[in-house]
Amino acid sequence: MADLISWTDDYSVGVASIDKQHKILINIINELNDILVSGQSEEEIDKVFDALKIYVQKHFAHEEALMEKYHYPASPEHHHEHQELLNNVLKYEERMKNGNFMIAIELMEFLKNWLSHHVFEIDMALGQFIQDNG
Repeated sequence: MADLISWTDDYSVGVASIDKQHKILINIINELNDILVSGQSEEEIDKVFDALKIYVQKHFAHEEALMEKYHYPASPEHHHEHQELLNNVLKYEERMKNGNFMIAIELMEFLKNWLSHHVFEIDMALGQFIQDNG
């Protein structure tokens, strides 16, 4: 099955630990997409969705620790972006748990757009700040 998102060097923010985690996030999003497209069981969907939530929180904690370490001035806005994603993911999860699996395409489009926006507009600035001040 074709990937929903493919890693390219364009996604690199210039901080190895963040780039590594972004690659893992892309893999989890692609795995969730494959499971949704292939119509696997609710149990499989829940398992990957849980992995996505856990990894997103781990990744955000890592980025936020870096922001604190480097005294990143845009930390509040960046943290807000993280909270918005988590809130949206939880809303999608709730809709799916209520049996609305028709939102799968909407969910995947949301994750793809969010990841691109967050990496290219938000994380690039963080990466540049860390490189300039690290």
